[in-house]
Amino acid sequence: MGKNKKYLFIGMVWSIIRSIEFVRLSDKQEGIAAILIQFGFDKPHFTTGYLTLILYNLFPILMFQMIFGIRIYKHFVVANAYYFSRVHNKDNWYRKEVATLLIESLVYNIFYYGTATILLYVANKGSLDGNVFYVLLYSILYSWLYTFTTTLLINLLAIRLGSHNSFILVYSIQLISIASLLVYDERFPLHGFLKMLFQLNPISNLILSWHSTGDAAVNSMIHIHNIDFPLLQSILYFIVIGAMITAFGIVLIKKVDIALDQKEVQG
Repeated sequence: MGKNKKYLFIGMVWSIIRSIEFVRLSDKQEGIAAILIQFGFDKPHFTTGYLTLILYNLFPILMFQMIFGIRIYKHFVVANAYYFSRVHNKDNWYRKEVATLLIESLVYNIFYYGTATILLYVANKGSLDGNVFYVLLYSILYSWLYTFTTTLLINLLAIRLGSHNSFILVYSIQLISIASLLVYDERFPLHGFLKMLFQLNPISNLILSWHSTGDAAVNSMIHIHNIDFPLLQSILYFIVIGAMITAFGIVLIKKVDIALDQKEVQG
């Protein structure tokens, strides 16, 4: 991770700042699992105010995207000019880059949620409930897989469109995904085709409180929209999306051999 260790510091600092907001809940002796759900993406309803808070809670992920959004792209520019002229196995190079991004995004989210859990544990004077690690695990997994897939997509689009355009495009997709949730209310309930569209929305899969689980204790803290939305379903969703984006990258780097710096001029 080398010189990019500073990204861990950024994640920890933001985690500390956000944790302070929730320390006051410790005075009520509310379980850490319930507080962690609020720390993540809370329990948003389909109103402008709540959906704006989703964007606020996306900030640590957006920061990671900004730091690593063109790292693979920049490495590819250098490799395309020097490394690939001698070594033609682009697949191995790409797999190493993807693996590094996968690990860095995992460590980042472990530090982010881990720091909050430790602070809340101390504030709660050691009062842990049995569901903390359950909630913590899924919170980390959702955020990790989302962070990885979106950041990888920015890098790959930068190869084709330039870094500026790739950021704008992926950020726009995220904003549209959030804004599209406003269509759901009493007039458009979460049933049938609309429910399917809801579960295909990447933001929906990121929010723990919109899911359901067979664990009664955890389910009572989430499942606020009363729809069948299993926690594991979103894990599989992100894995499939991540695999598709990764496969797209393999095809892309094999085809692109031109001078990439021209993309920045054009974009």
